Amino acid sequence: MTFSLTDPKRGRVLVTGASGFVGQAVMARLAALGNDFVGLSRSPPKADAGQCHSVDLLSDSVADVLAGLQP
Repeated sequence: MTFSLTDPKRGRVLVTGASGFVGQAVMARLAALGNDFVGLSRSPPKADAGQCHSVDLLSDSVADVLAGLQP
């Protein structure tokens, strides 16, 4: 199976570590390609982070977070 970031029919992409260097670059590329994505980060998201949510995966219920975001 091949995954293509240019195919928006692939569904919503979940980006963990969204406030980090790589996470921000990945989300910027996804946005430029018109993909639907959601970011998760332990630290609060930046004002221009788009659809990024502050979540501590060690203390928050991962199942609840994923059910609400539906990546």
